[in-house]
Amino acid sequence: LVAAYRRHYPHVDLQISHMNPAEQLRAFDEGRLDLGFSRPLPAARRAFFHEEILYRDYLSVALPPDHRLAGEKKIRLEALANESFIFLLRSESPTLFDLAIETCRRAGFSPKIVYQPDMIMTVFALIECNLGVSLLPRFSRGLAGQKTIRRPLAEPSNPICLCAIWPKSVHRPTLDAFLEIMRSQKPSLQKEIDRLVP
Repeated sequence: LVAAYRRHYPHVDLQISHMNPAEQLRAFDEGRLDLGFSRPLPAARRAFFHEEILYRDYLSVALPPDHRLAGEKKIRLEALANESFIFLLRSESPTLFDLAIETCRRAGFSPKIVYQPDMIMTVFALIECNLGVSLLPRFSRGLAGQKTIRRPLAEPSNPICLCAIWPKSVHRPTLDAFLEIMRSQKPSLQKEIDRLVP
């Protein structure tokens, strides 16, 4: 999306920042942000924002390369009930964290969480070091060359939506232009997600 926008509007100064959901909402409140990509908004904030789903993803299991279940095509989550889990810190993605916990509980157990790093790359690094397993969106990836094994769940999780979010009070031609490009590419984004994931 960013590459397409820059091709069409090379003279627009596009500034990009990485923010967790709380930081993003603060930036919106302070007028420092026109558009964000995040999980669905908390119910209390929805009245003040437009929210449009870009794509839907699902949780998958991330395993160390030599894990006993690495050869399975799909993983029954209850088979991991006694494993150590590594989850991304809840403040970095509350929706993802809560969905992972809920999915484990539906499988009949509460996960034993041993690490909660604040970066997804660290989650992958810890898994590869044989320190635990994780539940992550299918599309999330570690660094190139990592050997972490990814497997779909036998019983799919609830969907994880990535949304474009922007304040109802913001009306800018540059934002409208980005939204137009985004909407034209949504079908191909979902196809790309489905093509690249296990």
